[in-house]
Amino acid sequence: MSHSNIFPGYGAADAASALAPLGFTDESYGNDVCPSFVNPARSLVVFADHVDPAQRECEWPRFTIQQLDDCGHPLHCGSYVCTESLPEVIERLGRVAGPF
Repeated sequence: MSHSNIFPGYGAADAASALAPLGFTDESYGNDVCPSFVNPARSLVVFADHVDPAQRECEWPRFTIQQLDDCGHPLHCGSYVCTESLPEVIERLGRVAGPF
């Protein structure tokens, strides 16, 4: 399913458009708290929470980059970056994963 179907109104279209050229696909899942975009070749996931912080289920920044384990699940031992800025996500992905 698409983030726009599962999480309408979250404003994740900007993330989907920016991440698609980097090999990320929409892997949003209804049991998650926000949309997610996965690049299996790089073993990375980007979570894109609601644009409005007051609408978020958890108190963390809008974007989180996490590494995936061998089964494709996010490693919960830490995140590469947590930020409100999509340009910072794109910049940090280049540092974490190298050139796309």
